[in-house]
Amino acid sequence: MAELLEECLDRVLRGERGYRLAPLRDLDATPDQQVALIAALSVLQRER
Repeated sequence: MAELLEECLDRVLRGERGYRLAPLRDLDATPDQQVALIAALSVLQRER
C-alpha cells in the first residue's frame, strides 16, 4: 500500500512541476535562469 501511495504522489508532484515550469520552457530559459526565476518568484510570494 505504501509503495502505491508513494508512486501516486511522485506522479502528482512531477505533473505539478511540469505545469509550473511550462512557461519557463516557452522562454527557452537555461536551467540556471530557471533557478533564478523560481527563487525570485518565491521571494516575491513571501513578501505578499
